[in-house]
Amino acid sequence: MKGKIRNFFWYAFVFTLPFQTVWILRDVYIEGEKWEYASILFYASDFFLLGFLTFFFLQIPRQKYGIFLKDGVVVSLLGMVIFSLFSCFWALDFSIALFFTWKLFLSLGLFISVRYGDLSFSKTYKTFLVALSIHIFLGLIQWTTQHSPEITFLGLSEYESWKPGVSVLKDESGRWLRSYGGFSHPNIFGGIMAIISLASMCLVLGKEKKYNILWFFLPFSLWGLIFSFSRTTWIGFFFGWLFVMGGIIFWKEYKKFLFRWMFISFIVVCSLGIFFFPVRELFFNRFPVETLAQEKSFVERQELFLQSKELIQKNIWGVGAGNFTMWTKEHVFHKDSYIAQFQPVHNVFLLVFSELGIVGFLFFLMLIGFLFREGIKRRLLFSLGIFCTILPFLFLDHWIWTSHFGIFFSFALIGFFFRSREEKV
Repeated sequence: MKGKIRNFFWYAFVFTLPFQTVWILRDVYIEGEKWEYASILFYASDFFLLGFLTFFFLQIPRQKYGIFLKDGVVVSLLGMVIFSLFSCFWALDFSIALFFTWKLFLSLGLFISVRYGDLSFSKTYKTFLVALSIHIFLGLIQWTTQHSPEITFLGLSEYESWKPGVSVLKDESGRWLRSYGGFSHPNIFGGIMAIISLASMCLVLGKEKKYNILWFFLPFSLWGLIFSFSRTTWIGFFFGWLFVMGGIIFWKEYKKFLFRWMFISFIVVCSLGIFFFPVRELFFNRFPVETLAQEKSFVERQELFLQSKELIQKNIWGVGAGNFTMWTKEHVFHKDSYIAQFQPVHNVFLLVFSELGIVGFLFFLMLIGFLFREGIKRRLLFSLGIFCTILPFLFLDHWIWTSHFGIFFSFALIGFFFRSREEKV
């Protein structure tokens, strides 16, 4: 009975994780504008995660707890949690630092439960795809109507291309709304589409009947990848595909998949070509050097890199968990500033160093190192390919670390990554 209740909480968590349904514990407004990075929110998925973790850890014999401390990822993440907790005492905003520490603590529990539990990967994946199907449908509506309706119970705000602060494409014909799905930014929507598309390609490679449904889902996730118009996610998908291709060629145990991988890749290229052709001009407008130099988001990212560099030089121990934007507001704010300027640096490595200092940064590098070492040692090609898809997101964005969805999704993914050879994905 307890096992069934635990599983209910798990699949409910997986289904609700991509949605932004929240209870607002603290909202911060500056000059009439909402400052999302200073808000404290309790998501619907948090309730189910807490329920799942409670039942999971109550069912584990105490003598098995020692096994967790022999796991390099657990030690690395535990180190970050402890130092994050200490950072609360010198953080500019104690509440934000404590809340972020709480999220890291839950991420630790999430990793352990997935890594050492008996959860079904195939059922988890299919449940997640059902939730993502709703996001793809929303993305389709957003692109075709150039309008995103407000859906309060899903936490979805209204987006229109003419409104300032909305992610759009610009050309001679006007402004084009990028697809958000049900996420807070098109980069998150595109990122998850890139990961799911590559994962689906890898899963159908094995010819297991339980994954045949992915042939139907794959074109839709590729559509979402294109119409998010996120350069970072396009690069990530290509990087991941290239790594898997290289592994199939050079690792003997995977050479048997070469012909089938080429066939799947051909289908993917055809699908991308069909979606790409009608919007090819908008696509190519995203890459010219002169476009990048003039693009507001690109200029803002350069400024954030410089701010992060200054912050690290002045605060070797970090400014406190989740407090990067608090520091920039205190040190960069002037009369011409607007709240959207105060956002995390678009590089997770710099962000972790800025907030958790040299100690937290070293623990983070340990985690990445264990991930690569384990993957290469055990020849987990497909898991490494998915991680390579995520790698550009770590260098060119921040949502993997700062968003509620990003951090929980990442550590659940790592948990499945580190499962035994028999359960590898």
